[in-house]
Amino acid sequence: MKHSAQIRCYKKYAFVSAMIVIFLMYFSFFALLLVVIFFPEYRKILENHRHFLGILLGLLIVPSALTWGVVRSVFKSDSETTADVLKAASSTHPFFN
Repeated sequence: MKHSAQIRCYKKYAFVSAMIVIFLMYFSFFALLLVVIFFPEYRKILENHRHFLGILLGLLIVPSALTWGVVRSVFKSDSETTADVLKAASSTHPFFN
């Protein structure tokens, strides 16, 4: 197996694994949200123990960041560097002109 084909295979495995983790975390978030909405005893637990809200928000924020990272890595242009992107973005902002 050539090195580039092996790297492509590993990238595919990493992408699929990240998508599975993201799906499971979003599923957990929405399942917990539905439980809190439809069962008043769990709503009382959420009101009495504020750290559960942090767990619930973490289940929303972490997969969102993972999704952004996966999309960025898949659609990243090899010709553009981060410095080029920042330079182009800062040139459009009126504060930097």
